Amino acid sequence: MTDQSYEQDSLARELAELPPVPAPLGTVDVNRAVHDGRARIRRRRGATAAAAAGLVAVAVLGLLVGGVGGSDSSLPVEVTSSRPTVDPHDPLTLSAGFGWLPPGFTKVVRSRGNGQEYFGAYVPDPHSSLAVADVLVSFETGSPVLPKTATSAPDVNGRPGYWITASKPVSPNRALVLLWQAADGRWVRMEARSMPGTDPKRDLLRTAAGFDVREVSVPLPFHVSNTESGLTVDNIQMTTTDSGAKWMVTASFKKGNYDVGLLVGPANAYDASNFSGLVNCAIHAGIKACTFGGELAYRAEPVPSDAAWVKRFMSLADVTLLDTDARHWTTDVLR
Repeated sequence: MTDQSYEQDSLARELAELPPVPAPLGTVDVNRAVHDGRARIRRRRGATAAAAAGLVAVAVLGLLVGGVGGSDSSLPVEVTSSRPTVDPHDPLTLSAGFGWLPPGFTKVVRSRGNGQEYFGAYVPDPHSSLAVADVLVSFETGSPVLPKTATSAPDVNGRPGYWITASKPVSPNRALVLLWQAADGRWVRMEARSMPGTDPKRDLLRTAAGFDVREVSVPLPFHVSNTESGLTVDNIQMTTTDSGAKWMVTASFKKGNYDVGLLVGPANAYDASNFSGLVNCAIHAGIKACTFGGELAYRAEPVPSDAAWVKRFMSLADVTLLDTDARHWTTDVLR
């Protein structure tokens, strides 16, 4: 491969045609999944790795109300236990996440990328792909800073908690923010928008008490072969709806100066021909996988061995799909 720009259209012509599948399920927003995955890939172009990591971290934390100005005070970080060692070949290692959720919160998103964890629980709008209410969770970096408006909240599982009032809420309904210190010493920020029910604070406290910060390896319905030569994971996100009955995995990887992505879900979850940006798809045992991306970073010099690997990945030659039974999924994802 001698051209400095990676010709995705040329590659796509060499790959199999997209197979037809039934119409999409309304609660899985594939357009959003592909858009978010490609956006993460685009953010890496034309920037150093450090700058890209910083921008992504800001983007993720920007979803939540951060510390506000004024006379503030740093909280001491009391580390009571170290985070457990996890399998380095597993691209999705996350805190266990939500336990109890208020009625109506049927969609859950878990993701990790650039060292950041993100969790979201949503009440879907039955008439669109939007949400009418949500609870968002992130972890503070180091010791958090409390604004003057912070007030004490009831302890969360015996650990100190604080209500945070945002100086400029994202919306009039986004003003319920809880900060508490987890058992492993990290500080957790949970933010609610349009919380249903008659006592939103009580329900948010119960949601926080059920949020499990223990690090676990999350099984996935696929694995990728031939990853010994420098494949890294940018971001992996899992979305589940209806208590896990419907699900979607979006994964973004980096190989040298190339960025590639993979969208995996039930075979009847989406019609790939309706979405631009998907390069190649395959179906196996009720699971459909589609690749996207595959471009060379801006002004980067191509490496033939990396380009050859990317071509195999984009054709799904190195991707093995399992089946729809989560009991058969694996945490040994990168092989």
